[in-house]
Amino acid sequence: MKYYLKLIAISSIFVLGTSQAQQTNTKKKVMYKGKSYLSDGTGQGTISVSRFKSMLHNGLIAKDTAQVQHPVHSFIFMYAERGVFEDSTGKLRIMSDNFSLQCDSGKLPEMWVKGISTKAKAGDTAYYSNVLSSYDDSGKKFFYAEPLKLILTED
Repeated sequence: MKYYLKLIAISSIFVLGTSQAQQTNTKKKVMYKGKSYLSDGTGQGTISVSRFKSMLHNGLIAKDTAQVQHPVHSFIFMYAERGVFEDSTGKLRIMSDNFSLQCDSGKLPEMWVKGISTKAKAGDTAYYSNVLSSYDDSGKKFFYAEPLKLILTED
């Protein structure tokens, strides 16, 4: 009888522990309330290298569901430079070299603008994610805008 009581106690602890773990592992899904664009209105898709370079120093904008334009306060910028690289076995492969930065001012720092402008070429990709904007000038009501992915093309 003691054996059965111990088995029941251990199994109930196990069941309670696994149900608790399942509840805490659920991630909140980000609800996007708008879309993000470059300052000239360029959205998802492709962009020429020269146009990207000219827009790189400007900040992003976000449009809410009513298509009202709002300034962006912060975002994560990632640049994937595509090129031919040598892997660990010595074979040449087309891969990307990734650079990323958290931008809390709504714009890329000037040092990054210069660096990306010098290396930008067709085939590279620019990502803007975690785009955070606000509904009003007071900056008290924030919303997330959809990430922006731009693939650079020939001029």
